[in-house]
Amino acid sequence: MRNRVGLFVLMGAVAMSACGDDSGGDSGPPGRGSVACQDWQDAICDFAVGCGAVDRTTCDSQYKGVECLSDQEASECSNAFNDADCAGPPLACDISDIADPAPAVDKCNTFMQRTCELQNECSDQFATLDECLTALEAASGLSCEDAIAVELGYEDCLAALDGLDCRSAIMLDQCEGVIRALR
Repeated sequence: MRNRVGLFVLMGAVAMSACGDDSGGDSGPPGRGSVACQDWQDAICDFAVGCGAVDRTTCDSQYKGVECLSDQEASECSNAFNDADCAGPPLACDISDIADPAPAVDKCNTFMQRTCELQNECSDQFATLDECLTALEAASGLSCEDAIAVELGYEDCLAALDGLDCRSAIMLDQCEGVIRALR
């Protein structure tokens, strides 16, 4: 007989926005994507931190998981952020202009799939995998189609999730907020 466990609610959506200037500062951990994309991540966070809009840890958490659509656009925006003052961010350099959502959508789908596979292995709460996926989406308030970035700890989350069995704790701190959505 399988254990009855509640629905895994492991992800949270976070709206992403920032304002600031190039203050140098600690660039934090390397981000996802190309070097040009990582330069954009650092530039936007230098801008945000420099203008007092957000602390570096929060900004890195929001932006280091973004993968960029174009190295050229990322580089142009990095330069624009580096030259900007706190009067306002450069136009056409927001996350919605720079981010490639496809990798985040794929990683979100993988995360939800693995979560529901474990859920269905350990519980008869859902008759099908699709039922679990629908319930997980409703409980988290996030559709994978809205994913824009994936936290740097995503791989650690998946490894922890893969290491669970039906007797393990169902809440994983390292999975909280691993999928980010632009709202």
